[in-house]
Amino acid sequence: MKDASQRAFNRALIPVLLIQARGAMGYGVVFPVMPYYVAQFGGTPLSVGLLGSAYAVCAFFAAPVLGALSDRYGRRPVLLFSLIGTCIGFILLGIGGSLLVLFLGRIIDGISAGNMAVAQAYVADITEGEERTTAFGLMGAADVGRGGAGAGSATDRQRHATQDSACGH
Repeated sequence: MKDASQRAFNRALIPVLLIQARGAMGYGVVFPVMPYYVAQFGGTPLSVGLLGSAYAVCAFFAAPVLGALSDRYGRRPVLLFSLIGTCIGFILLGIGGSLLVLFLGRIIDGISAGNMAVAQAYVADITEGEERTTAFGLMGAADVGRGGAGAGSATDRQRHATQDSACGH
Protein backbone atom coordinates (compact mmCIF):
# COMPACT_ATOMS: atom_id res chain seq x y z
CA MET A 1 0.00 0.00 0.00
CA LYS A 2 2.95 2.30 0.58
CA ASP A 3 3.73 2.17 -3.16
CA ALA A 4 0.26 3.46 -4.06
CA SER A 5 0.56 6.19 -1.44
CA GLN A 6 3.97 7.22 -2.77
CA ARG A 7 2.69 7.39 -6.37
CA ALA A 8 -0.24 9.57 -5.29
CA PHE A 9 2.16 11.81 -3.37
CA ASN A 10 4.40 12.16 -6.43
CA ARG A 11 1.46 12.88 -8.77
CA ALA A 12 0.09 15.56 -6.46
CA LEU A 13 3.48 17.18 -6.02
CA ILE A 14 4.52 17.43 -9.69
CA PRO A 15 2.30 20.44 -10.59
CA VAL A 16 3.48 22.31 -7.49
CA LEU A 17 7.12 21.68 -8.34
CA LEU A 18 6.49 22.88 -11.89
CA ILE A 19 4.91 26.08 -10.53
CA GLN A 20 7.92 26.63 -8.29
CA ALA A 21 10.38 25.95 -11.12
CA ARG A 22 8.41 28.26 -13.45
CA GLY A 23 8.79 31.05 -10.91
CA ALA A 24 12.52 30.51 -10.65
CA MET A 25 12.96 30.30 -14.42
CA GLY A 26 10.85 33.39 -14.99
CA TYR A 27 12.93 35.31 -12.50
CA GLY A 28 16.15 33.90 -13.92
CA VAL A 29 15.21 34.91 -17.46
CA VAL A 30 13.66 38.33 -16.78
CA PHE A 31 15.96 39.77 -14.12
CA PRO A 32 19.30 39.59 -15.96
CA VAL A 33 18.04 41.25 -19.15
CA MET A 34 15.77 43.85 -17.56
CA PRO A 35 18.31 46.74 -17.62
CA TYR A 36 18.95 46.25 -21.33
CA TYR A 37 15.27 45.80 -22.15
CA VAL A 38 14.22 48.92 -20.24
CA ALA A 39 16.96 50.94 -21.94
CA GLN A 40 15.38 50.12 -25.32
CA PHE A 41 12.32 52.11 -24.24
CA GLY A 42 14.30 55.07 -22.94
CA GLY A 43 14.29 53.89 -19.34
CA THR A 44 16.92 54.73 -16.77
CA PRO A 45 18.48 52.64 -14.01
CA LEU A 46 15.82 54.15 -11.74
CA SER A 47 13.15 52.72 -14.06
CA VAL A 48 14.71 49.27 -13.70
CA GLY A 49 14.62 49.59 -9.92
CA LEU A 50 11.03 50.82 -9.93
CA LEU A 51 10.03 47.98 -12.24
CA GLY A 52 11.47 45.40 -9.87
CA SER A 53 9.96 47.22 -6.90
CA ALA A 54 6.52 47.34 -8.52
CA TYR A 55 6.56 43.56 -8.79
CA ALA A 56 7.79 43.11 -5.21
CA VAL A 57 5.31 45.55 -3.68
CA CYS A 58 2.39 44.00 -5.55
CA ALA A 59 3.49 40.50 -4.54
CA PHE A 60 3.87 41.61 -0.91
CA PHE A 61 0.30 42.86 -0.74
CA ALA A 62 -1.25 40.19 -2.97
CA ALA A 63 0.17 37.10 -1.24
CA PRO A 64 -2.02 37.37 1.89
CA VAL A 65 -5.09 38.10 -0.25
CA LEU A 66 -4.41 35.10 -2.48
CA GLY A 67 -3.78 33.00 0.64
CA ALA A 68 -7.15 34.00 2.08
CA LEU A 69 -8.84 33.29 -1.25
CA SER A 70 -7.19 29.87 -1.38
CA ASP A 71 -8.47 29.11 2.12
CA ARG A 72 -11.97 30.06 1.04
CA TYR A 73 -12.17 28.70 -2.53
CA GLY A 74 -9.44 26.08 -2.59
CA ARG A 75 -5.81 25.96 -3.58
CA ARG A 76 -6.22 24.82 -7.18
CA PRO A 77 -8.46 27.64 -8.44
CA VAL A 78 -6.15 30.25 -6.90
CA LEU A 79 -3.07 28.54 -8.35
CA LEU A 80 -4.74 28.52 -11.77
CA PHE A 81 -5.68 32.20 -11.48
CA SER A 82 -2.15 32.97 -10.37
CA LEU A 83 -0.56 31.11 -13.27
CA ILE A 84 -2.84 32.84 -15.77
CA GLY A 85 -1.91 36.21 -14.26
CA THR A 86 1.77 35.37 -14.51
CA CYS A 87 1.35 34.35 -18.15
CA ILE A 88 -0.45 37.62 -18.93
CA GLY A 89 2.29 39.55 -17.14
CA PHE A 90 5.03 37.81 -19.12
CA ILE A 91 3.16 38.33 -22.39
CA LEU A 92 2.86 42.07 -21.71
CA LEU A 93 6.51 42.19 -20.73
CA GLY A 94 7.43 40.42 -23.96
CA ILE A 95 5.24 42.64 -26.11
CA GLY A 96 6.76 45.72 -24.54
CA GLY A 97 6.33 48.79 -26.67
CA SER A 98 6.66 51.28 -23.84
CA LEU A 99 7.68 51.56 -20.22
CA LEU A 100 4.01 51.75 -19.29
CA VAL A 101 3.35 48.31 -20.80
CA LEU A 102 6.42 46.92 -19.00
CA PHE A 103 5.13 48.29 -15.70
CA LEU A 104 1.67 46.89 -16.37
CA GLY A 105 3.14 43.45 -17.06
CA ARG A 106 5.25 43.46 -13.88
CA ILE A 107 2.32 44.72 -11.78
CA ILE A 108 0.01 41.98 -13.10
CA ASP A 109 2.73 39.39 -12.50
CA GLY A 110 3.28 40.79 -9.00
CA ILE A 111 -0.41 40.67 -8.14
CA SER A 112 -0.53 37.03 -9.19
CA ALA A 113 2.81 36.17 -7.55
CA GLY A 114 1.17 34.71 -4.48
CA ASN A 115 1.27 31.32 -6.18
CA MET A 116 4.40 30.40 -4.23
CA ALA A 117 2.65 30.86 -0.88
CA VAL A 118 -0.43 29.01 -2.11
CA ALA A 119 1.72 26.20 -3.51
CA GLN A 120 3.43 25.83 -0.15
CA ALA A 121 0.05 25.75 1.60
CA TYR A 122 -1.06 23.06 -0.85
CA VAL A 123 2.01 20.97 -0.03
CA ALA A 124 1.33 21.39 3.69
CA ASP A 125 -2.25 20.22 3.07
CA ILE A 126 -1.36 17.05 1.15
CA THR A 127 1.63 15.86 3.18
CA GLU A 128 2.40 14.67 6.67
CA GLY A 129 5.57 14.22 8.67
CA GLU A 130 8.57 13.04 6.68
CA GLU A 131 6.73 13.44 3.37
CA ARG A 132 6.28 17.14 4.17
CA THR A 133 9.98 17.58 4.82
CA THR A 134 10.78 15.87 1.53
CA ALA A 135 8.20 17.93 -0.35
CA PHE A 136 9.46 21.24 0.98
CA GLY A 137 13.02 20.19 0.20
CA LEU A 138 11.98 19.47 -3.38
CA MET A 139 10.25 22.85 -3.57
CA GLY A 140 13.43 24.54 -2.40
CA ALA A 141 15.42 22.67 -5.02
CA ALA A 142 12.95 23.72 -7.73
CA ASP A 143 13.38 27.34 -6.63
CA VAL A 144 17.17 27.34 -6.72
CA GLY A 145 17.36 29.44 -9.91
CA ARG A 146 16.43 32.70 -8.18
CA GLY A 147 19.65 33.15 -6.23
CA GLY A 148 21.98 32.31 -9.08
CA ALA A 149 20.18 34.53 -11.54
CA GLY A 150 20.34 37.52 -9.24
CA ALA A 151 24.00 37.03 -8.43
CA GLY A 152 24.95 36.54 -12.07
CA SER A 153 22.98 39.56 -13.15
CA ALA A 154 24.50 41.78 -10.48
CA THR A 155 27.99 40.69 -11.48
CA ASP A 156 27.22 41.26 -15.16
CA ARG A 157 25.80 44.74 -14.50
CA GLN A 158 28.86 45.66 -12.45
CA ARG A 159 31.16 44.46 -15.22
CA HIS A 160 29.26 46.52 -17.83
CA ALA A 161 29.17 49.59 -15.58
CA THR A 162 32.92 49.32 -15.08
CA GLN A 163 33.50 48.93 -18.83
CA ASP A 164 31.20 51.87 -19.62
CA SER A 165 32.89 54.20 -17.15
CA ALA A 166 36.33 53.12 -18.36
CA CYS A 167 35.31 53.91 -21.94
CA GLY A 168 33.91 57.32 -21.00
CA HIS A 169 30.23 56.43 -21.49
